[in-house]
Amino acid sequence: MGRLTEADLQTWVCAGVPVGGRSDGNGLTFTLSAKGTAAWTLRYSMSAKRKELTLGRYPSISLEQARNLAAQACSKIALGLDVAAAKQSEGRRQR
Repeated sequence: MGRLTEADLQTWVCAGVPVGGRSDGNGLTFTLSAKGTAAWTLRYSMSAKRKELTLGRYPSISLEQARNLAAQACSKIALGLDVAAAKQSEGRRQR
């Protein structure tokens, strides 16, 4: 079970005050920009380098969905896949 709750997220979004990197645990992080954009990121390390994978925006992606996406990504990372680099490559390929 993570540290964040839906009530926490809704309180921060309604307040409109920027939130920088509130951790839910296991690398899953919630941020709220000064412009009001709320997003989920997964922070991880690979080859001694810190990496971040953007999972999506809140509330389009709920806390539960973000946890599931993070768990899936962590499984791939454990197998040696750099999920952020893979996402960037996919984006370039689609353009």
